[in-house]
Amino acid sequence: MHPRWRQRELQGFCGDHNIHVSAYSPLGGPGNSWESTLVVDSPTIRSIAHNRKATPAQVALRWELSKGSSMIV
Repeated sequence: MHPRWRQRELQGFCGDHNIHVSAYSPLGGPGNSWESTLVVDSPTIRSIAHNRKATPAQVALRWELSKGSSMIV
């Protein structure tokens, strides 16, 4: 789970059943040969980071924290 793969249905189910969510690989993964799934490569995340004077990783991890998730990096 990360900003580019939100899994809203899973989050809703877990919230409804009082199940804690731990995000595995919250910065994304290497993707495949035609598309990067690294969150830090997202133009939106980069823009937010620039505006907040933060790194893209800091923005993505803060997003996870705001959802109440723990993270396995």
